[in-house]
Amino acid sequence: MLFAKISADTEKAARELLARASLRPGQIFVLGCSTSEVQGKVIGKGTSMDVAVAILKPLLKVMKENELHLAVQCCEHLNRALVVEAALAEEYEDDIVQVYPVPGAGGAAAAMAMELFFGAGAAGKDPGPRRDGHRPDPDRHAFAAGGGPGPPVH
Repeated sequence: MLFAKISADTEKAARELLARASLRPGQIFVLGCSTSEVQGKVIGKGTSMDVAVAILKPLLKVMKENELHLAVQCCEHLNRALVVEAALAEEYEDDIVQVYPVPGAGGAAAAMAMELFFGAGAAGKDPGPRRDGHRPDPDRHAFAAGGGPGPPVH
């Protein structure tokens, strides 16, 4: 029942937001999401792929209906990279990196977005330095979390 409510609430919120926003077809909707916080837990302490599915499936449906692209933001372990479909990254000629977020390093929403977008292989976008100029080392963070970015994909 919890997952059905999360899905229904997500779809309703997305539709309400898009009714008020001035997004045009082809634009990008960025989701930053803590599945832990959705469950009322401390960020990073209740990561859930099931909650991620409950959020992403209705969100993808609404985005497709409105001809919008969905980008899902990873956590700080992956330098807040954006998970996008490969065609979108290529269209914008962004820096494509090859990482695979996992629930404990990247976040459940980003990990599930990778599965929904690509299955077993994927690409993400490096957002560059933060406003304060600091740029965490995404290789170190990904490796420390048990993953590894692999070689860049261009």
